[in-house]
Order: sequence, then C-alpha cells, then structure tokens
Amino acid sequence: MYWSLRNAYQEKQSLNNIQSRLREEPSDFNDLTVLGGFLDNHDNNRFLNINKDWTSLKNALSYLLFARWIPIIYYGTEQAYAGGKDPDNRESLWPNYNIQHLMFEFISQVLKFRKSLGDDLIESEQKEKWSDDQFYAFTRGSGEKVLIATTNQGSGSSVQRPIPNLPYSDGTVLQNILDANDKITCNQGKVTISIQNGQPKIYHSLSFSSPTENDRKGR
Repeated sequence: MYWSLRNAYQEKQSLNNIQSRLREEPSDFNDLTVLGGFLDNHDNNRFLNINKDWTSLKNALSYLLFARWIPIIYYGTEQAYAGGKDPDNRESLWPNYNIQHLMFEFISQVLKFRKSLGDDLIESEQKEKWSDDQFYAFTRGSGEKVLIATTNQGSGSSVQRPIPNLPYSDGTVLQNILDANDKITCNQGKVTISIQNGQPKIYHSLSFSSPTENDRKGR
C-alpha cells in the first residue's frame, strides 16, 4: 500500500490504485489490522521532496490516519521535512522541532479526534464509499460515524462528489473536524461533498461529540 498511496497522492496517479490494492491485500495478509502504514521512511525520498504541496500531503495523511491499520508517522513529517535520498531524509529534528508548525497542528488535531474514538474506531470496518481518479472517500466507526474524503488534485483544486449508500437517517448533520463551519446534511442516504482548494474533509455525525477546539490543540 505504501507505493499505492505515494503514486496516488504524491504523483497524482489514479486514486483507484487504493481501491485495487485494498482488494488484493486480503489474499496477501491474514490480518490487515496489524499492518503498519506510512508515507515517509528512511529508505526513500520524503513525500514533500517529490511533491512540495502540503495540501497533497494532508490528503495522504488523512487516509493514513483513518485507514484500518496501524498508522506510522516518520519523524519530521510533522515539520514538513522534504529531504531526498538517504541520508538527506534523516534530517536532524533539533533545533527545528516546532509544535506551532502548521503541519504539526494539522496532525495533532486529527490524532486527537482519532484518539477520542477509542476502540470504536479500531474495531470498525473500513468501508469504501467512492473511488475514482481524483477522489476517494471511506467511512470508519460504528454506524459509519466518521466519513473521510480526500483528493489528489492539490492546492487550488475543486472537486465535488455525491456520496451514496450511507447509513444515516434523513436530516443527520455531519461536521468537518477541520472546519467547524463546514456541515453537510444527509438526505435519502446521500450527502454531497465539495472540496475547495484541495483540502481533505473528515466529517463526523453530530450525534457523536468530538473534542473541543482547545482539546484538539492540547491547550
């Protein structure tokens, strides 16, 4: 899956690569939940070395952190390190460690929400809801309470898709944890997701209480 994610989000190849790889993995592994997933590592150029768009990385991280596996973040990704081949991808973290870095804050916010889901997330299935060249969406959690939508088109792009086959009752409101003003309403098992400026979306049903803004920032 490492190369499938890199090809799809970093190089803007079809996001259907993720769908294809997910269909192959059950024949390769007995238990997908114990696999580790990562985007950066010490053997290859960092994600941002090849694609310098932070928005593309945020989309890839949104998939990474909610897919049904054990997410691994290689040090320095939270500081937007962009080193090339070894040893350039083993940059010193000190004195560059900055908890106010925008990428650090993004990862921290998403992880705090993920942690708040607890075992409900860990024990839930990953259910694909949409896959095409430019857009990939899936749900996690009991009742599919979390809906993750990503694109590989990067900063400045706009993508809209109707997401069908959702288990929510009519009138259920979902809120984006990355933007509290971004809410969508389910009608007849469908929602429409509009991505602006290439930003990923992580929606949750408002029947589930998410962390407050201060909780997300650890303050």
